[in-house]
Amino acid sequence: MNSGSASSNRFPLQGVQDPVSPLLTKLLPRPYPAQAVVVGGVVKRLARARSAAVVAECGTGKTLISLASLFVASAGKPFTALAVVPSHLTLKWLREGLTTIPRLRAFVIDGLRNASSTSANGIHEVKLRAGRIVREGFKTTLTDLRLRKKYSSPRARWDALSSQPALFVISKETAKLSLLLLAARLQHRTIRSLPRQCGKSRFGPADLQRRR
Repeated sequence: MNSGSASSNRFPLQGVQDPVSPLLTKLLPRPYPAQAVVVGGVVKRLARARSAAVVAECGTGKTLISLASLFVASAGKPFTALAVVPSHLTLKWLREGLTTIPRLRAFVIDGLRNASSTSANGIHEVKLRAGRIVREGFKTTLTDLRLRKKYSSPRARWDALSSQPALFVISKETAKLSLLLLAARLQHRTIRSLPRQCGKSRFGPADLQRRR
């Protein structure tokens, strides 16, 4: 995996001979050797920049690579991540997150409107039951989650509510209707998972430049 600089061909972020993180052995399923190399590159990239891009063909495991990178970048400690994905991949991300990262709590953001809206809204914890994603457990709204209440900050309140890794998943169609996506990009590190070729569309260097 290259660094993206002019000399990237000579100085890859992670080579096939470089050691991979032992934390990968805690994941189920474990990444394949080629995926582990990419994970190492993503983690090193995030240590020096605010974003990293995983560009690969469909079916190469970009979701697993992204999840594994989150786990390794956090040194196996609890983290909070937001995944903005195409609507048809929302359940896939939730399912793969729950089956990959130990003790993960997964949440789907159904909508960002207020409680009086007739449309699906709110934040729901999900569990994996008999291979299916079901809404079960913690339920709140984005408005309530942003309140600190008796705590020093909303972050401190969330840490008191959950001491486990947490993954929030929202469809990009829902996210684009609010400032949530913009705030996430401005304030935190970002992993972009992008298809190089899928069907008739093809992703190239020019597209990467536009997404930076």
